[in-house]
Amino acid sequence: MDEVATTFVKGLYQMLDSFEDRERASEYYDFPAMLVWNDRPYILQHEIMGFFKILPWLRHEIETVKAYMDESLTRFEGQRNTFFVLDGR
Repeated sequence: MDEVATTFVKGLYQMLDSFEDRERASEYYDFPAMLVWNDRPYILQHEIMGFFKILPWLRHEIETVKAYMDESLTRFEGQRNTFFVLDGR
């Protein structure tokens, strides 16, 4: 799990760094991201020092997010959240 999460976070930072509009990119750092690995949900919450902390997230909350895991990494932009779903199957 640690290796997967590390790879995921590196990819997330690369995506954020690719934004031309740095102000818009900085807004995304305040958004939580969701990681689903082998049907186990985690939430990646940005911390002050620029790291992500992995916290368990309740399954019934995950079910309220309409996410389709057709690709290995899919990005969802919600009302005030950006969700990242990683399907490890």
